[in-house]
Amino acid sequence: MAGALALLTVHILAISNSWPGPRRLIGDVFFKYCLEELAANGHEIDVIAPRAWLRDPPAQRKDSILNVKEPRYLSFSNFTLPLGGNTLRWGQWFNARACRHAMRGQSMRQPDIVYGKFMSTCAAARSLSENLDVPWVVSVGESEWDWHNTLGPQYGWAHLTDHVRTASRIETVSRGLRSFLLSKFQVSPNRVETIPNGVQTDKFCPGVLMKARKELGLDPRGFYVAFTGRATVNKGAERLLEALALLPENLEVQALMLGVPSIMSEREGVAFAGEVAPTSMPLYLQAADVFVLPTTNEGMCNALLEAMAVGLPIVTSDLPFNREILDETCSLLVNPMDISALQEAILRLREDADLRQRLSRSARCAVMNFSIKKRAEQVEAFLLRAMRRD
Repeated sequence: MAGALALLTVHILAISNSWPGPRRLIGDVFFKYCLEELAANGHEIDVIAPRAWLRDPPAQRKDSILNVKEPRYLSFSNFTLPLGGNTLRWGQWFNARACRHAMRGQSMRQPDIVYGKFMSTCAAARSLSENLDVPWVVSVGESEWDWHNTLGPQYGWAHLTDHVRTASRIETVSRGLRSFLLSKFQVSPNRVETIPNGVQTDKFCPGVLMKARKELGLDPRGFYVAFTGRATVNKGAERLLEALALLPENLEVQALMLGVPSIMSEREGVAFAGEVAPTSMPLYLQAADVFVLPTTNEGMCNALLEAMAVGLPIVTSDLPFNREILDETCSLLVNPMDISALQEAILRLREDADLRQRLSRSARCAVMNFSIKKRAEQVEAFLLRAMRRD
């Protein structure tokens, strides 16, 4: 068995506030994949995935090798209080309380370490760590933009600083995020490690384009541009559609908008729009000719890794967080706010089949450095160091 913990079975208690389920098809699905890989390597994984009363329906399913518990808790909307603070902090307290009760009530075995996904799990992970007298770590994937515009204003910088400085170790998904945390919170460099995201390269792989299009009911002669993400300003769904509108009509380029509201399927040039289950995502990507994501901020973009694994030529943002995973050998990098640059890059790929093939081969080759198996091995070693309190 590969990995730093090959001779040691570790009991990991994972905390997720966005576990995949009916309300969120994606959620922390990439965290789930990594935990499943760790379980396949022989480690014992318990997951506590709190769900808010009224908002989140129960989603426990027996489709995983993980032991998942979903306690209910009382959540609060995001309101700033007159004398300072935020109601989200109240929700965090109830969230942590629900996690502690789940640990006791479900007769879960004492873990060796608590592993939280994203900063929203810190209160619960830290509370469990103190109650169980084991180390706790957190995986940080929120972009620097998220820290400045969401986490900081909502939770308070003092509160976040306390968590960051108290965690046994911190995992960041990119070197840029690690540099940000070291600079912002003045933590010891040996407590913050970078472990890139990983993709299931066996499931996300090049497929037969015509077979995928037939299964999805798409035009076998069409030219399809895939996009994966929410319909938010930073992801750039609207910018992509604006760029497609500038293309000559006779080219008949159409978009597969994966993850956006289905109402966008009524837009000009959109062949499909809607949420896609993780198990179906490879098929949709295999039906596309290119992948375009004009995103303005990321921690490390899993959607790009999936598209690269399928072997799609990429058009994306020429920004530092993307350059950690790709370059000009497998992508066309542009200013994500420049609609004309997006249009020109799409047109260039539409007209140059040889370029598409070169970028496709390079993308598949490059993404092998970001496999889920490799990520799991790195997480194993990271957890061991935290347990040893190195």
